[in-house]
Amino acid sequence: MTQVIESSLLFKPLQELWEHDEYTFQHSLRVADLLKRFGEFLNMPRGYQDDLYKLGALHDIGKTKIPSEILNKSKPLTTDEWQLLTQHPVIGYNMLTGEGYSSNILSGLLYHHENYDGTGYPFKLKGGQLPLFAQILRIVDSFDAITNERTYQNASTFSEALNDITRLQGSAYEPSLIEDFERMLHSIK
Repeated sequence: MTQVIESSLLFKPLQELWEHDEYTFQHSLRVADLLKRFGEFLNMPRGYQDDLYKLGALHDIGKTKIPSEILNKSKPLTTDEWQLLTQHPVIGYNMLTGEGYSSNILSGLLYHHENYDGTGYPFKLKGGQLPLFAQILRIVDSFDAITNERTYQNASTFSEALNDITRLQGSAYEPSLIEDFERMLHSIK
């Protein structure tokens, strides 16, 4: 029965995401898979690995409330469009709060665009203020976004993406997690 309840926790929001924006839906499933693999690589307990999968699947659920014209715009966003887009973690957090998700999932979703050096959004938190799940998601989310084609960017190769992420360790990403992520990617390549 627990598996049925947990499946329903994912099904409805994922269906909503798929209906709103197919790219974001596909991205979320790729991120979920890679997050779970990263959790396995880090020898996290099975429950944490399961939460990482759910977090990856749901991390952009707030984008269902952002017009698809903004999500798929090929030109630079206006200031108002950018401000709206940067609220998707808060929107998603509010959508999922009280729906049975763990605090790891909720905090990971809320803070997944915060940078290690405090330059991210929406709260400009940094370093030790960031929950581990958010820091892990920040890396995996970026890697998937960089390695896949978007209306506004070409896909980078595996090596180019890894170089980009490694270059930003200490600013966007927690350095020791980048080292672990690189080792994990090479182990599954």
